[in-house]
Amino acid sequence: MWEDYFRQVQLVKRRICKKNLKVFFFNIYNLELNNGFSTVFLDQIPAIEIKSQTSIVYRRVVKKILDLLFSLILVPVFGLLHPFLSVMIRLSFGKPVLFKQVRVGLLRRSFRLLKYRTMSIVSGMKETDVDENHRDFIRTLLSEEEQTAFSPNVLSEVGKRIRKLKNRGEINFTGTFLRKSSLDELPQIINVLKGEMSFVGPRPALAYEVEMFPSWAEHRFDSPQGITGLWQVAGRGSMPFHTALFLDAYYTVEYSFWLDVFITIRTLRTILNIANVH
Repeated sequence: MWEDYFRQVQLVKRRICKKNLKVFFFNIYNLELNNGFSTVFLDQIPAIEIKSQTSIVYRRVVKKILDLLFSLILVPVFGLLHPFLSVMIRLSFGKPVLFKQVRVGLLRRSFRLLKYRTMSIVSGMKETDVDENHRDFIRTLLSEEEQTAFSPNVLSEVGKRIRKLKNRGEINFTGTFLRKSSLDELPQIINVLKGEMSFVGPRPALAYEVEMFPSWAEHRFDSPQGITGLWQVAGRGSMPFHTALFLDAYYTVEYSFWLDVFITIRTLRTILNIANVH
């Protein structure tokens, strides 16, 4: 169902690109997006907005400048926290404190994403590394969702499934704290400085995850991959996977300065409300 919806969004975007228009999609699927950025409703159904004009200057120049500025501002914070976090991780898991995980970035180019270690096992440091439990979980999740017809009641049940595996034995208190506070992502400031990532964009996926993505989701790689993204602030791991992929693909069609500002503000709110983070 999400493929058809995304194709409609693409079609409308192409047809209005040379006109000064806004198009609102009032689709019952929007009930599951939990987007929070809808300001227009029809019979309690939120709209998603498609604008005819996109700021090429922002996408090609301003976004990169802002990424660089914010990275330089946050580098001292990273430097202050690193010694304390390193001690916590060394005591909990040993070496390495930081690890490099191969992820798929803009235009499907691979790069090494930096993370603080949050588990006793370390996987993904090589492109051929596969976390079998995680891969099987994602495959099952995608398969079950593909077989689920749209119904607000049914989807609310599917929506209670958690995209990330919970209660894994390899994760202890330190790992849980780092993940819920998002401090495990702090080293990715370096990836942003190197131009491999942006602060805002679809999260870089693992290669074996990408292999299982539906074909229409390839469009999520048309924009820079980010530390935080639209589906993270909409559900952060607590929405169906196909829904998350739709939000990523929608972002690549519509991303702008104000959408990035919205995502950044919502990210800060989500981090502060860590009790509800999966």
